[in-house]
Parts: sequence; structure tokens; C-alpha cells
Amino acid sequence: MYRTQFASFHTYQHLRPEQVADPYQTARSWFTQWLYIDIKYNLQWWFETSLGKEIWPQGDASYLLEFYDTFIMAIEGAHLMNELFNLDRAAVLKTKKSETEIFQSPHLFCENGSQHDPFTYFPRSLTLEEFHNPYTVFTHFFTLHDLKAWKMLLYILMNMSLTEELPTHSIDNYNLQVCRLQLDKLADAMHLIYVREYPRPAEALARTAGIRKPGMTQYKPKAAD
Repeated sequence: MYRTQFASFHTYQHLRPEQVADPYQTARSWFTQWLYIDIKYNLQWWFETSLGKEIWPQGDASYLLEFYDTFIMAIEGAHLMNELFNLDRAAVLKTKKSETEIFQSPHLFCENGSQHDPFTYFPRSLTLEEFHNPYTVFTHFFTLHDLKAWKMLLYILMNMSLTEELPTHSIDNYNLQVCRLQLDKLADAMHLIYVREYPRPAEALARTAGIRKPGMTQYKPKAAD
């Protein structure tokens, strides 16, 4: 079982000092370490394996553990961002846009709008209001559960994916369907913050297109018998 200190679930042990001082950096850190499509894909399979519908092989445990650690980093960063005044941030669209205008403006949700299929990056889990101001996602996220409870849930799910042991802590207080949606929303909101607040030059995107760091390959667990 992956050990951690339950008492530290309310602290920011997954953030570096500079990220605590400037939590917006966590969005950049997350999406420079992982591709957006991999985060969404891995989140889906994480829930499938934790609920016993799929099997996450022990030989690939380190992949899930790294994904778990960076997801906790993102949640901690979002918690700090939620404590700040964000209306003047670049991720908040000052002019309301219609759905038609949004679809005609892929740079609002995809890096420089230059991807071959930018709508792969469209934040489908978000409402129109959340698309205009992704920081509103964090308010509802931490109203549903506090920081400690979210970190406890991910810890339980991670252990359920990797072991056959029954969870030592109850998940009865969690509506897993709602939690799955909220985690999806958090990933979409963080990606919008990354795209709008940390734009990269087109030439830099071209150099890194399709490149993953070692061990960050997209992975689909085996189906359960």
C-alpha cells in the first residue's frame, strides 16, 4: 500500500515553495509534465480500475503513483488559487462570448489554437460561465469537499487501483459520480488557466508537438476477467 501521513492531508506537501508563493504556477507545471489528453484519459481509467472494472498491473504502479502525485499538486494549487482574488487574471474572459464565437476562437482553450484538432482540447465538462471564468470551478470544488477530504479520496482510490485490499477508510461520504465530474472540471479549468496565462510561442509548440517525457506514454490498463 502507498503510505502517506493522513495528518498532512490538510497541508501543501506536494507544492514547491515557489508554487505556494505563486500557486498559478501549478497549472503550468501540470501541463508541461503531462499532456492534457493524457490527464483526461488517465483520470477515466483510474476510476475504472479503482472500482474494479479494470485492472491496473502492478508493473505499472509507478505510472499511477506519479499521476496521483501531480494530481494532488494540482488540487493543492487550486485550493490556494481559490483563496485569492482572480477576477483580474488573464484566464478570466472580460467580454462574454457566444457559443459560436467560442468555437471560432480555439486559442481560448488550445495552445495558440494551432493544434491539428483543437477541439480535442475543448473543455466539455464546463458550463459557459465556467468557460468564461475557470476559477469559479474551484469554489464549487472545495464547497463539495475540503482539501483534506479530496486528498483522502484520491489516496483511497489510488490504493483501490493497486491492491485487492478493502479501503481502510470509508468512501460512503463521497458520491463518486459527482466527484468524478468535479475532478474532470478541475482538469479542464486548470488547462484553461495554463493556455490563457502561460501562452507559448508557436515555434516552441512545434518543437514539442507529440513529445512525451519518458514514462509518460498513454496507457490503457487490461480489462478485468
